[in-house]
Amino acid sequence: MCRNTPYDGLDFWNYPSRVGWKVNRHDNRCHEGRCPPGNCVESNANEGLSLPYGLHAPAVSRTDGSIAPVNEKVAFLQAWLFFGALTEVCSICGLVFDFHESLHSGDVVDTGALNGLPIKLYKSSQQLGLAGSMNLRRQLHTIMRHMQLITTRAHEVDDEHEYALAECEVLLSIHVLLRIICLSLLCHAPHWELGPTDGMHIPLVQPSPEWRSVPEGLARLGVLTLDRLAQRGWCKSDIHLMRDEDVFVFAPYLKRPGAALRDHTGCTETKCVAHQIVEAEYKTAHTYPGCTCEFIAIDPERLRSALDAKRIPKVIISDDLELSLVDDETLPYVAISHVWVDGLGNPFENALPRCQLQRLHHLVNILCNTYRLNPSRRRRVGIWIDTLCIPVAPHLKEYRKLAIRLLAQTFQQSIAVLALDRELCLFDSRKAPILELGIRVICSGWTKRLWTLQEAALAVEGWSSTAEGRLYVQMLDGPVLWRNLDQTFVYKRPKAYRLLPIPDPMLDTVDEVKTILLFEMAPVGMLPLQRYLKLRIVAPQARLKMNLSVWRHFLASISQRFSACNPHLSA
Repeated sequence: MCRNTPYDGLDFWNYPSRVGWKVNRHDNRCHEGRCPPGNCVESNANEGLSLPYGLHAPAVSRTDGSIAPVNEKVAFLQAWLFFGALTEVCSICGLVFDFHESLHSGDVVDTGALNGLPIKLYKSSQQLGLAGSMNLRRQLHTIMRHMQLITTRAHEVDDEHEYALAECEVLLSIHVLLRIICLSLLCHAPHWELGPTDGMHIPLVQPSPEWRSVPEGLARLGVLTLDRLAQRGWCKSDIHLMRDEDVFVFAPYLKRPGAALRDHTGCTETKCVAHQIVEAEYKTAHTYPGCTCEFIAIDPERLRSALDAKRIPKVIISDDLELSLVDDETLPYVAISHVWVDGLGNPFENALPRCQLQRLHHLVNILCNTYRLNPSRRRRVGIWIDTLCIPVAPHLKEYRKLAIRLLAQTFQQSIAVLALDRELCLFDSRKAPILELGIRVICSGWTKRLWTLQEAALAVEGWSSTAEGRLYVQMLDGPVLWRNLDQTFVYKRPKAYRLLPIPDPMLDTVDEVKTILLFEMAPVGMLPLQRYLKLRIVAPQARLKMNLSVWRHFLASISQRFSACNPHLSA
């Protein structure tokens, strides 16, 4: 909080005049409300232009004409448009919400306590017989428009003030609450898009560009975020990758495992050098410091024999950690995708420490058991990993080239591709918001190397839109499937898909609405919810996938980065 400025709990609309402030903006609700607050877009639709008419700066000012300090202005906006708007919305829906108990943590307001608020508001209004009513929807809609009117940045580029970090965070929390109220309205809507029959033509499912207003304070927060990420050792390429996304401002709040951070001082906006290796100095890592267990090797002549027959060599690890090389084309196998800088490579021989083989054996068994990849348990599942299956002996140089030429076939024919990244393997992911998962994956070392990007692309491409895909990412709490169907991660194979009806706000049970809309809130919302909300359930925990753009960005970065270096990926 900027300072302890309590909301008095009286009439929401007259609060500014009661505390000595006036509003300098107005909303004509032109074209039956199809235009955003303070901005006409319908009249200039053919030219692709907008006409701001009510976005005056400053948005609010003192009634006595005095110039208020920036921190007092932000404190007023927090009291009115955060606590006041939240109080008003809860009152309209009949929800008793203890702000102090739920939101306050010392001098900090925790917006995480707003998780699930839309469905709580719906349930309360349902008990009062107001769910889906026109009057309730109009009230929510009016509050939404007013919040957006006041918090929209008037200038195309710059904010009104050079805000401090705490002030930027307060303004962003108001924008988060605005999106939460949008979701509340969507829960009450009879259609996916609020239509002109309601006089509230706001496309909540797929907002048009004109409606994606930039909130005040976001530009300054972006500048501060750049500085914070640089100070915390983030790679410049990661910062550049995210800086144009809404998710960028949330990155500094992530705690990255200290052991996983590397020296990025030599990196640029387009290249990360922290994950490059020097083969002559390379040391294969053990699973924990101080381990000196023996290395177990594959006979390079067995590799030569398999590659001579143009077959993919696979390794079977027995329970007592003995290695068997198999070139049987019918043997199911899991391909391991990893970055060598994490220590799982070996440029000198096709060998790994016993402790690493035990780890790989354990991870592949868990993967196959969790996702039922090996229905016939009588037969073992093989493992393909470049360290063991691509010859490194100098006299087998031609066979090394042959194994590399077979990489596309190797990853396409595997039953699964398991990605191992040191930072992700240290991350307990199940309780993390979908936004945090997305940021961690696209900023991991695994997405920074050409080889691993190729392997990920091969695991994802070539599958129909209804296929689950074969790309799994290992986290601390187990392997996670990247599912092509709805472009999201899931933690275990669902028993069966089932089609879901379009949500009806007048359903008897709120649980059914929650199941369909997946209303567990992430830190930001109202990025495209997409049509999949009408099609599938994605995970037992059913997180609201409001940040699908993160995952699309992840896939796009894989395809774009690799295609830029190798236009013949599909071949």
